[in-house]
Amino acid sequence: MLSSQLQAQTLPAPLVQAVRTAVASNPEVQARWNGFLVAGSERDAATGAYRPQVDLTAGLGVEARSTPGSDSSSYGVNGQKMTLVQMLFDGGLTDSEVKRLGYDLLTRYYELAEVSEAVALEAVRAYADVVRYRELVQAASDNYVIHKQSASLVQERAKAGVGRGVDLEQATGRLALAESNLLTELANLHDVSARFQRIVGEVPAGRLPALPDGFKLAPLPLSTNDLYREGLQGSPTINAALERVRSARQAVESRKSAFQPKLDVRGSLSRDGNLGGVSGSTVVSNLLTGEGQIKPCSVWLRDKKTKRAICRTKLVAMFATPCLSRTRMCASWRNSKSL
Repeated sequence: MLSSQLQAQTLPAPLVQAVRTAVASNPEVQARWNGFLVAGSERDAATGAYRPQVDLTAGLGVEARSTPGSDSSSYGVNGQKMTLVQMLFDGGLTDSEVKRLGYDLLTRYYELAEVSEAVALEAVRAYADVVRYRELVQAASDNYVIHKQSASLVQERAKAGVGRGVDLEQATGRLALAESNLLTELANLHDVSARFQRIVGEVPAGRLPALPDGFKLAPLPLSTNDLYREGLQGSPTINAALERVRSARQAVESRKSAFQPKLDVRGSLSRDGNLGGVSGSTVVSNLLTGEGQIKPCSVWLRDKKTKRAICRTKLVAMFATPCLSRTRMCASWRNSKSL
């Protein structure tokens, strides 16, 4: 920031306040600040891939069943399912995305610093110009008053016949020049005051303390190499460009993850009502790893009317393909008998 480039010295409070107001109210700074916040949120969202994912689905509907030799019937069905997925390995996609978005966050930070420093510098320049032109207006006003008094004395001497006419003409010309200088400085003061209001957003105060004696920026480096080294390391523009390059490299790494296998742990629990036209409820639980290992499921039916066990269930899990896209198929059948 600008303050880091200044020597240790006490700055006027109105100057510090003007710089803070200019930076806080500048639209471009606000836009870069919001972009910085968005980049941070995107990085935080990318880290969510490390955490488990839980999905809950529910359904409700009506089905019709037609059996040869009997009347067709319709019945209501409903079901709920909860699925838990935990990523174990995704080919480095999540790591690359988190790093890429981290570099994007640094890019937004340096862009924010660049705009803030530029606005702060403009605010300091506007403050210094207002103070300087106010002093020039005061000096031009004093000069005009002195020439006005001198011209009045010369005019009185000329009317009394003591002074010469050429002296009166010379005094009148100098008075006109002093008035022209005063008008010029007033116009310049008006321009810098308008610029101060545009940058800071406020009209400059009636009295602004002058900058301290010896106010200056830090001395320049002794050699060109030192200038390049310090300038490149401390330049927000250069640093932002470097972070963009790093972000692009991580984007390439993210694309390479598509050639790597993926490994997830999946667990599911489902509950279905009137499955296959059988009055009752069905609960299915399953645990499936990314390698296709299946934990045996338990399926049971309970008749709400007779409170009897009316069927047996069995769950068959299919294998996972080499690309780790998993297919599961459950087949259930019923074997009922009268008791």
